[in-house]
Amino acid sequence: MFARFVGILGSVILLNSCAGLLLPDCSKVRDDFEKFRECRAKNGDREAQYNIGREAFVDEDYKTALKWLKIAAEPNSGYTYIYIPPVGSQKYGTTKRVDTHDAHPGHSGAQTLLAEIYEKGLGVKPDPKKAEKYRKKTGL
Repeated sequence: MFARFVGILGSVILLNSCAGLLLPDCSKVRDDFEKFRECRAKNGDREAQYNIGREAFVDEDYKTALKWLKIAAEPNSGYTYIYIPPVGSQKYGTTKRVDTHDAHPGHSGAQTLLAEIYEKGLGVKPDPKKAEKYRKKTGL
């Protein structure tokens, strides 16, 4: 019974760690800077997300700016949860917290721009509470 549990747990962890292999291969569009940067942003590159958002902000495309800046600004705890199905006579499975070693406080530049967008109401209604939320994340 223990061996089955360890086998299931190992499979779940292995599959969870392989999730990154399912991301698009950005090297195929390396010659096209815009496509390459967007591919990197979609794969979770915070700097690429911030750069796309900042560029859209400068161009006053606030909808696009908000989309990418929010993604870049979001902190990541560095943990994920996996489900372990019931074993033997157990009725319920369990969840296990796994450290993925990728904790990140969020991109401070994106948080700063978001604070400005919400404070000034650029493309959105002014929202002092959201502006303050992003300002606090930057530590300012």
